[in-house]
Amino acid sequence: MEYSIDENLKYLDNGHFYLGFGKGHSEEVSANLNNGVEQFSVVNHPDRFHGKEIDYRIDHKRSAESGWISISGFLLTPREKPEAQQYFGVFKNRVLRLRKLSIWWKAGLSARTIGKIMRSINPGMY
Repeated sequence: MEYSIDENLKYLDNGHFYLGFGKGHSEEVSANLNNGVEQFSVVNHPDRFHGKEIDYRIDHKRSAESGWISISGFLLTPREKPEAQQYFGVFKNRVLRLRKLSIWWKAGLSARTIGKIMRSINPGMY
C-alpha cells in the first residue's frame, strides 16, 4: 500500500482507540505526520486508562521499509504506584512484549483489560 498521511492517521487513531487511549490524539499526531518526523511521543490526554488513574506515553516510529508511522510502544505509570511503571513494546510482528506482566496486574489492570489490549494488537493470536 502506498503511503498516505490520511491513511496513516486513521491507522494510528484506530491503534490508540483499541489500546484504550481514546481518540483525542488526532490533532497532535496529524501535526507530527505532516512535519515528516521519524519518531514522536504522545503524552496523557485523558486522566484515566481503562478506569484507572494512569499516566501514559505512546511512542511512535517510522518504518524504514514502508514509510508508515506506527505505535512502537507505550509507557504506563499508575499514579498511586509510580514504582509499578512499565513499558510495553510493540514489535514489527505486531506481538506485544509483556515484561513482568505481574507488575501491570498489580498496577490494577484486570485480566480482561489486558486480554482486550492483547487481542486489539494481534487479534488472531489471543
